[in-house]
Amino acid sequence: MPLYTFYPTLANGLASSFETVELDGDADAAVHALRILEEHDSAASVVTYCGVRKLHTRRRMDGALQDALSRVAPSLHAVEG
Repeated sequence: MPLYTFYPTLANGLASSFETVELDGDADAAVHALRILEEHDSAASVVTYCGVRKLHTRRRMDGALQDALSRVAPSLHAVEG
């Protein structure tokens, strides 16, 4: 299994910690990055590497955008359903 390293970063781009985990593949790494972002309140993003290959950066959603989407989401479900 590949070894992935996750760096929760502050808004200035600095990471004061990291986590290394063996996962089945890149899709699992993407999910794990979001989990780390949830766990680290001070993190603005999580940068993921598999060895020397940078996989992706997952950024925290802006609070105002998240609030707006949560207000719109119920009306979208009414249309679908």
